Amino acid sequence: MSDLSAFTIYKQDAGMTAAIDLVTPLLGSGSLLLGPNGTAGRRINMVRTTTPNSFTSGRARFLLGTTVVGSLDAFGFVFQLSQADLTGASGQAYAYYVEQAAGSSWQPKLGKITAGLATRTVLASGTAYTATTARAVEVQWLLDIPNLGGMQLTVKLGTALDYSDLVLDSALNILVSTSVLTTSVGEGPMLATSGPTTGSYRYDHFEVVPLIVG
Repeated sequence: MSDLSAFTIYKQDAGMTAAIDLVTPLLGSGSLLLGPNGTAGRRINMVRTTTPNSFTSGRARFLLGTTVVGSLDAFGFVFQLSQADLTGASGQAYAYYVEQAAGSSWQPKLGKITAGLATRTVLASGTAYTATTARAVEVQWLLDIPNLGGMQLTVKLGTALDYSDLVLDSALNILVSTSVLTTSVGEGPMLATSGPTTGSYRYDHFEVVPLIVG
């Protein structure tokens, strides 16, 4: 995650943070640091500019970590975007994200964004884990309406940062069959906080590849 020039960065407020963290990287040197600015900004998303991208069926792998648990802060990955900038009150997408559960823990979720990052309809919730533990994540989406009946979403989680111990979270293996988004303009990291707090979140080793279905 060492090259921000490979992404277009959208911010609700220009003062929000999207930077490479070389001082206190949680996931190794060069982690992406995302955060609100403490006064106004609450939402940020990034779309990769390098091709290939915009996969209607694909697989993403990335690392997530944080040292701060913000109430109802949603941090993760958006895909199948209907428009690139989701920081306002428009644009649809699907998302894998983590959100605060009981105490200092994260609960992974799959959701559908209907009008920008502030609007998330929960599609499924997985098993919560300790927030300060970094997680390796794999998200797969397969769009095949004739054969699958919609879009198959699958999430695997692990603790090994080389993805060697990924395990399927059965609660996050679902079929979306209503109002399925069938086109995409991109995919990338996202953060939507509950307010202009001072929390910070780390993201690393982002890769997305297309998948062929049929």
